Amino acid sequence: MIKINIPIVLIVYNRPHHTSKLLTCLKKFNFNKVFVISDGPKTNNKHDIFLVKKTRALIKNHFKRKIITKLYSNINLGLRKRIITGLNEVFKKQPRAIILEDDCLPTEEFFSFIKQMLKKYKQDKKISSICGSNHFSSWENKGSSYLMSKYFNSWGWATWQDRWQKINFNNEELLHDKNNYKFISQIGSYRALFYWRFTLKKIMNNKISSWAYTYNYYNFIKKKYHIIPNQNLINNIGIGIKSTNTKTLPIKYHFNKLKKNKTNSFIFKFDKFDFNNYDKEVENKIFSKSLTNRIKWLFGIKIL
Repeated sequence: MIKINIPIVLIVYNRPHHTSKLLTCLKKFNFNKVFVISDGPKTNNKHDIFLVKKTRALIKNHFKRKIITKLYSNINLGLRKRIITGLNEVFKKQPRAIILEDDCLPTEEFFSFIKQMLKKYKQDKKISSICGSNHFSSWENKGSSYLMSKYFNSWGWATWQDRWQKINFNNEELLHDKNNYKFISQIGSYRALFYWRFTLKKIMNNKISSWAYTYNYYNFIKKKYHIIPNQNLINNIGIGIKSTNTKTLPIKYHFNKLKKNKTNSFIFKFDKFDFNNYDKEVENKIFSKSLTNRIKWLFGIKIL
């Protein structure tokens, strides 16, 4: 087995099929510490209660010979609150950790990449996290193994205790006047700005249960960055109607699918990389919406 000396955090809920695939994917690895965050079932929902119990049973069976820390909630807190409170518990004592949600299947290279990047940027406070996903195949042969981006991706990632604990997840601070200029100055596209401002307002009004947007927002205004590999190291199997937030992929979203025979070698070069172009591609292909939808956003009309 491949030994991983970095604590791993698994975030599961009511998808035993996804959780089973993730656990199968992790069989070849031996983790020194394992934390499992699980939200409680929805009130008076027998099917949800059954699925949550089944998912937790899979965890128990997989780690039956290993001591793990179970951060299980008896009540349903919701995606945002459960992940935030769960990771708060993890980072009370752990200086760093790898985080995987139940639908994020990592490659072996993912752990190698994360390990090297956590070590390399441990003292560089402008780096907030290490991400394992890259959605664009166009960045595979750019002369470097990774890049910096102001856009965070939660599909398999890692961070340090001091970075996580500095994030303010208080909704009342979102888009506060004192942060407006800092926020706007970090967005390179007015269409992306429109998207972000509207999305953050939805979070403030509890219409979107997302912790990741807030995490990204506070890194924006603090001018922090995220490390992105030049090729995708995570296979997300959870996109669909049962997903909490990602029901479908955006129209112009060019997902960089996993390839076989990946190299385990990462050469760290920055000299030939234009990082701004990657962020522009994110803004144009992920955060770009049609004129019709932007008008609907403006007037608060529901977008189907």
